Amino acid sequence: MKEKIENKVEEKSSSKNFKIAIVGTGAVGSACTYALINQRLASDYVLIDINKTRTRGIAHDFQDTCMLMGDTFNQVKNGDYSDLKDTDVVIITAGKAPIPGQNRLEMVSDSVAIIKSIATQIKSSGFKGISIIVSNPVDVITSVYQKLTGFPVNRVFGSGTTLDTSRLVNEIAAGLKVKTSEVKSYIIGEHGDSSIPLWTQTKVKGKPIFDYLLANSISAICLDNFHSDSVNKAYDIVKDKGNTCYGIGASIAFLVKQIVHDTNKEVIISSQINGEYDHRFSGFYISVPTILNREGWVKADKLNIDAEELLKFNDSSQIVLDVLKSTY
Repeated sequence: MKEKIENKVEEKSSSKNFKIAIVGTGAVGSACTYALINQRLASDYVLIDINKTRTRGIAHDFQDTCMLMGDTFNQVKNGDYSDLKDTDVVIITAGKAPIPGQNRLEMVSDSVAIIKSIATQIKSSGFKGISIIVSNPVDVITSVYQKLTGFPVNRVFGSGTTLDTSRLVNEIAAGLKVKTSEVKSYIIGEHGDSSIPLWTQTKVKGKPIFDYLLANSISAICLDNFHSDSVNKAYDIVKDKGNTCYGIGASIAFLVKQIVHDTNKEVIISSQINGEYDHRFSGFYISVPTILNREGWVKADKLNIDAEELLKFNDSSQIVLDVLKSTY
């Protein structure tokens, strides 16, 4: 019991005087903010959006949770870019809302125009913290943002396939009737249709997934369904309710937690590759295993993937690179 109490005190103190800004207060930005507040990850929050009136209302709404959360934060402010100078983390969710049936890469022109304006103002503010990009297509937008700001590459990253990986784990767990905690899996590559599930790295109840399927007389065909269902999940949600927000909100809170508590945990985010998997692909962002801490990110060890997975990853990298070259 004493150890649990000490851990709680340590977690609370590590977020003391930690300041987070969220740029874009639509459904995604609001869900991110709520997830961050619920996990008690900062003492101060700044909300920035071109719609000042709505954002003021959102800030007041969040401020009303302070007493109910046990006074774990100081304020949620309706702010502007001048507030970023002493901010530890800025989370960028601003972008054009997706149209049902539209893939992420088809949003690129509008998204690049928006990020150019945001990047210029963040750079001018004197911000020195860590930037997390959520706006889609996230791999392209993260690459453009880093080049525009000139911020250190390890202090900029995208949410990448964090949520994709969570969706895949959920599909595997539901399909095999096990707990999500009993599944370890990865999705790498583009946060989009060309993402790659790493079946060679996937384990169920500590066993390689192919061994688990064989031992339980389950056809490996189910793996294709698990991946396709996880990829299509976002499109299904957008079709049903107009946007996805709670899953990505929880994903961002999960990533920020690793920064606040300096965990050095391996996560799957859009970080910059520099020829590790193929010399043709260097200097842009795409999702691979990466270690997060208070200083930003550090590249994890290169994955030991098979030839088919490497080929698919290179194909995905080429897709992102082609879009990046055509837009920036």
